[in-house]
Amino acid sequence: MDFVQMIATAAIGAIVIWLAARYFFGSGSDIHYEEAVRILADREQSLLLDVRTAREHGKRRPVGALNIPVQELKQRLAELEPHRKKQIVVICASGMRSRMAVQTLQKQGFAGVKNFRGGMSGWRGEVESG
Repeated sequence: MDFVQMIATAAIGAIVIWLAARYFFGSGSDIHYEEAVRILADREQSLLLDVRTAREHGKRRPVGALNIPVQELKQRLAELEPHRKKQIVVICASGMRSRMAVQTLQKQGFAGVKNFRGGMSGWRGEVESG
């Protein structure tokens, strides 16, 4: 292996480690249940955003959650405009789609956006069933 291949291999390895660390340890915007409950206690200044599909949302959903599937988020940003200054907790099934939604919203200037780490499997609050 020559020097250039060694450098390229090391760079790829570093990127893989960095991505794995972000997945397992989360980012600064990841929160757990207790933090979500604290934020959502002020219903006037917060929003729970469910970015799962409408079908998933219809089966089991957190009480009071607004459903905008992550794949529709960019096209439906106008629906979130009244909530721009609020704290927004984003939830999905596992925490992956919600993390993507948080990034999208942050790029659009929504500052108070948090990813609910663990998704619906970690949600212990009230739920409605379809």
